[in-house]
Amino acid sequence: MATGLSSLEQWLQPAAVQLVNIAASAGLSPLVSSARRSHAQQALLYRRFLAGQSRFPAAPPGNSMHELGLAFDLHVNDESQLSDLGQVWEQMGGVWGGHFKDPIHFEAGGDLSDYAAQAMQSPATASLSERAVDLVYPLVAPAVGAMEVAGQLLPDSQNYYLNDLKKSLSSPAYALEQSWADVVRLWDAL
Repeated sequence: MATGLSSLEQWLQPAAVQLVNIAASAGLSPLVSSARRSHAQQALLYRRFLAGQSRFPAAPPGNSMHELGLAFDLHVNDESQLSDLGQVWEQMGGVWGGHFKDPIHFEAGGDLSDYAAQAMQSPATASLSERAVDLVYPLVAPAVGAMEVAGQLLPDSQNYYLNDLKKSLSSPAYALEQSWADVVRLWDAL
């Protein structure tokens, strides 16, 4: 699980950094505990949420903006200030998770035309088909998950969701290793 803001979509990074800097200048000791997540990482967090092992909600895998690099979780030393940070984020055009009982969650907002224009300016490392998943997903969520969209648009060799799932299913050791690494990263972030 990436905890750095550099794992977010490139166009979203400046706004996320600005929010973290605002929190820091207010003396809130901000800590980004999560940004982009793999499908397996999201599945682990969702299982922990369902088991009552997490204070904060987690979306089912395939339905999280974290999986698309469009959300980050921000902890501060005074949680009563999260609503103020949420207002700042919304004034910047984002969506604050406090409206759906996830006050540490900050995600990209705006209409799809803004997102599409920004996504097309993403680094050249993202293939056109990967960008298509990023563009189509907001139109169909939550009716279907990102995995289903990726399955329809990406060839198997480029489908990071499918490849991660296949690895996890074919190798219990890999799934355990990924889960353990996620637990260690979460523990270190706390």
